[in-house]
Amino acid sequence: MNDCSCGIFLLDKEATSVNHAFTLLSEEFETDRMSHTGNVFRQGFTIQNGHWLSLDDLRLARVIKVLEETSDEAATKPQGRSDRTLQGTGEVCWQPSTAFCS
Repeated sequence: MNDCSCGIFLLDKEATSVNHAFTLLSEEFETDRMSHTGNVFRQGFTIQNGHWLSLDDLRLARVIKVLEETSDEAATKPQGRSDRTLQGTGEVCWQPSTAFCS
């Protein structure tokens, strides 16, 4: 994942990446844990059209789309190569075991 600026509204802080945001939120809300790392794709969520989606689901959908586009380009230009990057959009929300952030 590329570094990006992530606003954490509940903490009034800014993180340098989604993983950094996950760590800061875990430190604040999961104080009983010894380690504050985890899989942000499994525990990070976004809301789109009123439905909660995991970042893992969004990542998988984007990877499939890029692979399909790359495959279509390769079929028409055998020597061509796609330089697309994986980028997500939407507000990201983290889900600790008992609460949601917004």
